[in-house]
Amino acid sequence: MMGEPVIQTENLTKKYGYKTAVDNLNLEIDKGEIFGLIGPNGSGKTTTVLMLLGFTEPTHGKCRVLGLDPLTNPREVKRRTGYIPERVGFYEELTSGENLYYVAKLNDIPKDEVEDQIVDVLENVGLEGEERTKVEEFSQGMRQRLAIASVLIKEPEIVFLDEPTTGLDPEGAEEILKIIEEMKAEKEMTVLCSSHLLHHLRRISDRVGMMIDGSMVAEQKISELEDEVSSLIVAEVSEITEDLLDEIGSIEEVESVDTKDGEITVKGKGDLRGKIAETIVNTGSTLLGLERKKVELSDFYERYSKEREKRGGSS
Repeated sequence: MMGEPVIQTENLTKKYGYKTAVDNLNLEIDKGEIFGLIGPNGSGKTTTVLMLLGFTEPTHGKCRVLGLDPLTNPREVKRRTGYIPERVGFYEELTSGENLYYVAKLNDIPKDEVEDQIVDVLENVGLEGEERTKVEEFSQGMRQRLAIASVLIKEPEIVFLDEPTTGLDPEGAEEILKIIEEMKAEKEMTVLCSSHLLHHLRRISDRVGMMIDGSMVAEQKISELEDEVSSLIVAEVSEITEDLLDEIGSIEEVESVDTKDGEITVKGKGDLRGKIAETIVNTGSTLLGLERKKVELSDFYERYSKEREKRGGSS
């Protein structure tokens, strides 16, 4: 663990009529940690963030942000944190500098410090020289970087990001991910990043929490989470024989072995590349290539949904 928890929830629950959006969430996030909240759309990620910020009231349970109750201390929580929703609005006809000046004024930043801070935060997000450019001329990626600048200008201790890379091309998404990493490395901020894009959270997160239908079904390092889910490993060998397939199939963690287009596809738990490579060599074949396919969000969703169905069926 990295330090003392700065975000804590205890049986945090939010219901809308008969629908449970968040179900008895228990979570701790440490100071200086990048925590990824992963799950399909509608899984309760945004509702969780809104409760942590005091924008919506829990049905029951409680939460603490920097030791404060967001419901009884909403102004102090908002002062010490920053939030970027999925859809960020700016004054289109104003320049980026003017938009940031407005944010600085709302946050009581001293007048004599504002100009320097605007220059600094624009440089931090790769928008140096764009201070006098109107927002209406910005691309989607530039708008997202400006949104981050509008949070950085208040120097928050915690930043909440809701789907920060949605709608961006690969280059724009990579720029945002680098900025998020710098928040932790250079500014020692805690970041809670909510997304349905697993490959983006894989890049930046110290830990992830997997939400499905309002419940936290897993919470750990992403490498550990991936090892619990069946993955596909594709091997290319000099010769495919029945003996080789039988030997690979006898590996304890292997669930299935298939062949197609001269390749062997192995489904199993965790990263089995070492065991598969050893088996191929021991059977006298030549290993020409070995690749582990990336685990996708749908793989997690399938596994944990099946587990929930089993528990529901046995109750």
